[in-house]
This record gives sequence, structure tokens and C-alpha cells, in this order.
Amino acid sequence: MKDLKTAIILVLIGISICCIKKENNSGFIINKNIILSKKCSLDTILSSSSGLCYTNNKLFTFNDSGNPADLYQIDSTTGKIKQIIHITNYPNIDWEDITADETYIYIGDFGNNKGNRKNLRVLKIRKQDINSNAFEINVSASAISYNYADQKTFSINKNNNYDCEAMISVDSCLYIFTKNRGDEKTRLYKLSKTQYNQSVSPIIIYDSKGKITGADYDSTTKEVALIGYENKKQNSFLLFLSKYKNNNFFNGSIKRVTIGKSNKDWQTEGICYVSPQHLLLSCETSKTNNAGLYSIEKN
Repeated sequence: MKDLKTAIILVLIGISICCIKKENNSGFIINKNIILSKKCSLDTILSSSSGLCYTNNKLFTFNDSGNPADLYQIDSTTGKIKQIIHITNYPNIDWEDITADETYIYIGDFGNNKGNRKNLRVLKIRKQDINSNAFEINVSASAISYNYADQKTFSINKNNNYDCEAMISVDSCLYIFTKNRGDEKTRLYKLSKTQYNQSVSPIIIYDSKGKITGADYDSTTKEVALIGYENKKQNSFLLFLSKYKNNNFFNGSIKRVTIGKSNKDWQTEGICYVSPQHLLLSCETSKTNNAGLYSIEKN
């Protein structure tokens, strides 16, 4: 009987371990650094959720190209839409990421799938303009227009290196990370928050070995988190950048964590810090996953 009880206990332990090791992008994973869990599915209206921003205890997201110029405040636990903010003076050409500082929310309208855009911009929305309890509100934005000084051709090319889906706010500047469709590296550029027409050159080109699709910055630890995926939207990954100098985020410690699988697409798009040890990420609806909100706990 004692041997039987021991066997049963061992079986139960084995089952528990198997439960912990569920498929990365449908349940949760645990390793020595990361606990990833799915919080909720997103409303079908947000099937193309492309960026996340947590600021003033509020969580914001939006859809990318082909959708209305609407910013959504959502519940960070249920994914339920709490507020719809209509941007009245700029269309959504291809919104891709979002960040914030104490005064503004910034939306990166810099998606450039074909490499031929000449109207790249970052929209600025004053926080005081959206400080309302109304479910739907209308606001105007200002725009920071820019171009890549190193881009010499604008012919249509789906394998271009001038698409962009990631942006962070650090002090008086915005930093953007390109999603290089050609060589799957990323270029880092710096934008002034107050100069409304800019030409920017890359600070550094880093071999990210995948397409960077989102970014965020934790002002407490000065850590940068990047999210992306490899070819065919597989092997989704996180990069954590720290101990860098002069805001050249790739000259310090770089830690890579693979969170996706090689046999399933998972279009991971948005990421944001809630606290230094807690992040949220979002994904778009793809062949094998519906749009959803996920939690990351760092050990």
C-alpha cells in the first residue's frame, strides 16, 4: 500500500509538471526568468491590436492599417473596452506602436510594409484632452513628421529595411526600432519630441535575428523590453536591454527569451511595463491564435 501511495504521488507530480509546460502561446510557460500567462481574449473589434501602453493606471491599444483612427482604453484584466478615443484630424495609415510621458501619449504612424512611405509621423495627444469619463470622445493630435536619412530608394519592396513597429519614450526623446523585413536586423533612431520635421540617421544596427514589433521602457530600472518574432511569425521572442551607455540600448546587457514555437504562428505585437517585474503583451489574430492579452512576470 505504501508503494502504491508513493506511485500515485509521483504520477500527480508528473501531471503538475506537464501542466506547467503547456504550449507557449496558448497557455503559460515557466522558466527561471519568465512566467507568461494568458489573461484574456480581446474584443473582435481589436483583432489587429498592434501596440500597448500603460500610463496613469490606464491601458491603451489600437488597431493597425485599414482601421479607424481610434485609440482604445481597455481593462487590463478582462480586455473589455472602457473608452474609445477618436482622433479627428489624422487618419490611421498604419499605426504600429504607442508610448507616453507625463504630458503626452505618442502613436507611431510609421508602419511601412512596402518601404515606399514618405509621410512617416508620430502623433502627439495631450493627456488632459482624454481625461474624461465619457465612453467616446473626440480629440485632435499634433504630428512629428520625419524621414530616414539613410533611405535612398522608395520603390515598392516588401523586403525593405524601413518598416517600423516599435517606439519608446526616454526623457525628451523618442527612440524607434525598425522592423527590418529584408535582413531581420533592427535600426535604432532618435526623434526629438518638439521638432516637427526631422531627418534621422541610425544610431546603431543590431542583429535581432527576427522582426521587432513592439517596445517599452521602464523609467525605474531603465530597462528596455522589445518583442518580435522570426520568419512566418514563429518563435516569438523578448529582448531585455540594460546596463547600456548614452541610450545606445544595444551596447550593454542583452537577454533573449523565446516565448513562441517554431511550428505555430503567433503575431506578438504590443508590450508594456506595468511595473519593473510585470509586463503585458498583446497579439493580433492569426491562423492559430486569436487576439489576446498576456501577462509576463519576471523572476
